[in-house]
Amino acid sequence: MSRSVIVVKNLGIAILMFILLVAFAFGIDCLRGLPVNEALHNLSSSFRVMARGEAIVYIVIIMTLVGYVLVSLFQSKKEKKQPSSEESSK
Repeated sequence: MSRSVIVVKNLGIAILMFILLVAFAFGIDCLRGLPVNEALHNLSSSFRVMARGEAIVYIVIIMTLVGYVLVSLFQSKKEKKQPSSEESSK
């Protein structure tokens, strides 16, 4: 398996886990009898109480993860386009 495939799988797993955890928190709020708009407010309020420094760190981590995936994909595509040195020496 190539490196870019593994990186993309890791990103996909992280996104899937985030979606499932948000859905779980939303479901718990709905089971508690909260209206939908209040349950959605509870989901977004956890991001609103972050201090500025925490929000910056959160954004940097997300951007680093996405940037790593993009760089890895770009490098793998670039390697596929260039002929290998063994083939050019024949």
